[in-house]
Amino acid sequence: MNSPVPPPPPLYLANPKSTNSQIKTDEEAPQPSSYVYDEAGIDEVQVKITCLPEWRSEQLSEETSTWLSVYTPVTAILQNGPQCGIVALCMASQLLCPQALTPDIVFEIAKSHKFTTYGEMFSVKNMCKLASILMDCEAIQLPNGLDDSETVFKHLDDGCPILVPYDKDESTAPCCRNGNKAHWAVVLGYLLPNVPPSIVSTLNQDKCFSNLYHKPKSVDLSSELTSHIQHNRSSVYVYAKQGKSKHLGVWSYQDLILSNNNLMEWQADKNELNEKDMVLPDGGIKEGLSGQIVLLKQK
Repeated sequence: MNSPVPPPPPLYLANPKSTNSQIKTDEEAPQPSSYVYDEAGIDEVQVKITCLPEWRSEQLSEETSTWLSVYTPVTAILQNGPQCGIVALCMASQLLCPQALTPDIVFEIAKSHKFTTYGEMFSVKNMCKLASILMDCEAIQLPNGLDDSETVFKHLDDGCPILVPYDKDESTAPCCRNGNKAHWAVVLGYLLPNVPPSIVSTLNQDKCFSNLYHKPKSVDLSSELTSHIQHNRSSVYVYAKQGKSKHLGVWSYQDLILSNNNLMEWQADKNELNEKDMVLPDGGIKEGLSGQIVLLKQK
């Protein structure tokens, strides 16, 4: 039997606005001296961005905009049982602790403080307490949640993680099911199309896509982008990881806001453990999770 044909090498879009259909490979493409940035996580971004309908549409029409990527990567951890919040906290700890937390340790500590029975975390307030107990960090319950985009994007610009409860669909992306599929993710950055030309000179161009730029750690863009993000919130994406997949999620920021705000009631899956034993705050998940997020940063 003939061996399968190997996949082609990655493509380099030398000039997305050019009408010339010839595409160069990485080896043929010029490598500008400005490529000086931390490449951790860049490959994840390059794979995921090509799956976005907006990005693909631009490439086909050859009317490309300038995209900004801000991403602080972590290693994915898969959950065992209803431990999505615990796993999200463990992934966030990779950015905050000399030695990252493990789900088993976090579960035992959470259980000893009566925050959980089986690993479930239905309270942002308790999640803040748990993070403060386990890590020498600040855990901030943001009153206005993701609607406070100025605080959210400044936090992500600084390379700090955010824990976000949301409703997940079958693909683990945000949806609105009234909280029946409540889940936790750690948000690690954002992706923004149509960035103002005035900031491009402060960014590092991607090696594979000439209209994709990455923010150096030393550059603070929050003041320049605050107004732009607020007026274009529907076109902003966020990077997230959660305990049901090893892959990076690239989600609509607006969809995540709606999902976070719609957490009103929770319903256990048929195969889950005894719902009566789970730790739910007074007022249920509407009181404990809806419209709330956790900002984590070093003291």
